[in-house]
Amino acid sequence: MAQRVQVLPGKAQKSPAVVPKRDKNPHPGFQSQAGILFLQSTAGNAAVSALLDVQRQAVAVKPRTTTTGSHPLVKRGSSGPVVEELQTKLNLIPSGAPDAFLNVSGSFDALTETAVNAFQTNVMGMAVPDGKVGKNTWPAIDNAVVAAENTPHAHPVLHLNDSSAAVGEAQEKLNAVGAAPVLSVDAMFGAPMLTAVKNFQHTSMAIAIPSGVVDAPTWTALDNAAAGGGTRAARGGTGIEEHVGPAGGGSPLAAAMGSTHVVVGAGNVLKGIAVKEMQQKLNGFLRGKGKAFMKANGVAVLGEDGTFGPKTQKVLTLFQTQNGLLPPTGVADAATWNRLDAFTSTVGTESRRWQEVVGGHTYGLTSVYSWALTPKTITVTVGLNFVPPAPAVPMPPAPLGTWLGFIKQTWNQFKAVNVADPTKSINIAFNPIQSTDPSARTVRVMPGAGRSDAGRFFVVDPNIANTVSHEFGHMIGLKDEYQQTAADYRASTGYEAPVGQTTGPTSGKTPAQVAQQLQTAIVNRSAPSVSPSPAAQVVAGMGQGAFAQRVIAAYRALPSVAVAAVAHVAAAPPNLGVQASPAFATTGDLVKDLDTGLTNFDLGSIPNDKYQVIEVLSYDSGSIMGDPSRQADQHEHGAEPRHVREFTQIVAHTKGGAWEPRQR
Repeated sequence: MAQRVQVLPGKAQKSPAVVPKRDKNPHPGFQSQAGILFLQSTAGNAAVSALLDVQRQAVAVKPRTTTTGSHPLVKRGSSGPVVEELQTKLNLIPSGAPDAFLNVSGSFDALTETAVNAFQTNVMGMAVPDGKVGKNTWPAIDNAVVAAENTPHAHPVLHLNDSSAAVGEAQEKLNAVGAAPVLSVDAMFGAPMLTAVKNFQHTSMAIAIPSGVVDAPTWTALDNAAAGGGTRAARGGTGIEEHVGPAGGGSPLAAAMGSTHVVVGAGNVLKGIAVKEMQQKLNGFLRGKGKAFMKANGVAVLGEDGTFGPKTQKVLTLFQTQNGLLPPTGVADAATWNRLDAFTSTVGTESRRWQEVVGGHTYGLTSVYSWALTPKTITVTVGLNFVPPAPAVPMPPAPLGTWLGFIKQTWNQFKAVNVADPTKSINIAFNPIQSTDPSARTVRVMPGAGRSDAGRFFVVDPNIANTVSHEFGHMIGLKDEYQQTAADYRASTGYEAPVGQTTGPTSGKTPAQVAQQLQTAIVNRSAPSVSPSPAAQVVAGMGQGAFAQRVIAAYRALPSVAVAAVAHVAAAPPNLGVQASPAFATTGDLVKDLDTGLTNFDLGSIPNDKYQVIEVLSYDSGSIMGDPSRQADQHEHGAEPRHVREFTQIVAHTKGGAWEPRQR
């Protein structure tokens, strides 16, 4: 579990869930109940009946693919939109990418080649597949996609009080089209879902008196409005669940607490990239005002040398006066930077203080980096100051260069692409460096084995390549994507919370029984060395998903109870000790109460049983910022384009136009 070097009070800043816009209906006059009544009064019941018959007819499901308009030969090593089209189409064909989804990256990699070979063998009957997609393979793929798209989905009709994975799939789609309030994806067709279905039928299907039954026409409308969902099993593969929601969506960047700029001026930062950024933006201000303005005020375009001198201070003071920032201080504070950011620069710095809630616990961090934009690349530099585990202790032998190499290997695979002209792109390059600059993140090099975090890298970390890459994500401002609530999962990944596991623990207990027993485990606060812990025994056989969400709801309904304090027990090998914990009253938030109530080892180390219990009752992504080792996700492959969107936005702000992140 990722640790933070600083714990901040309060709640994490959360990005609001994005609700897709609904398409406008071409016949708005007859979408409302008033419109139907008007038609009835003017044309009679027969006309109303005929209209409703037409509106209730199933229509062809919108294809989930896009075409580039050309089909050139592509093979291993090819890249671009045409490869994205190929990968998307192979994902829709059961034999195209058996039991695994391709990352729609636009890069023809080994997995894409394997999928092409499988298609050529299983569908085209080629004895010796060549892995190339040319004049013969493209038509075969297109025909297979048409067949797959036109194959009716095996959607059962759903009624109030039904319970199944299909109910969960419908809940995902209803959430994607704007169900309010957002439904818990618990695979239970209850009153909240009934309301959401009726609202969807009335507003999106123009049904004057909606039934609330998810029948074939309703399923078709939902499939059109929100693609994805269900599993590959319906198309010949295994039970890998498809996401509902756009790939690359979400807002994984942590919301900043206050300004993201350092203060520049007397008594603060006087030299470096932050000063140069300010000088460039002040020059943008001066050029916009013109030569006459500069002459009248006795100023000139600044030299962009990154040094705060009298000339820079004079222009800064003038800028503050012109923008109503009174009295003008000659110091670039948060309010001044807020105005300066209307102008562009080719360099910049960021100091982002943020916090998040993971597994019911609040963590905080300050992410610091600088960036420089050239015609071909935006380079993001993060300084790491590696120090010994304690003062006056020798630095343990450690492969510092190898650690930095792992970070580059994981993160240096993206580019910002101009939407209007995809031939224009800017590579996004991350440059972690060893640095003793005061702005560099201090990282203690720890001897022996351990789980590395943003403040400590262990020499013997069994998963060091992924761990340091994950922690680097925090250093550029990204939140964790594991042990999340449904709302946070949705906000950070862009995907609806998946249906997941609909069955309960191996003991066969009901959600209410599991909830009650978990509360009992919290009250009893067993020692962390007890394994399996009482809480772990209760959830044995459970996984993330619908049943777990029912347990959370059942726990919310329990009355609050008092939980006694736990005294500190110092570690004495082989006993790992117990962390002190104050008394508290349960809150109805199961994950939060588990985090507070299930005790930790001395010095704060989290027992594996505690981690596993909270894991079951939350959501993970399979990305590098999630927990791919515990929650496999065939749709995600380490770092994802959404994780570098902040740098694409810098490119867009400087160069103008719309840009989006893609893999190189």
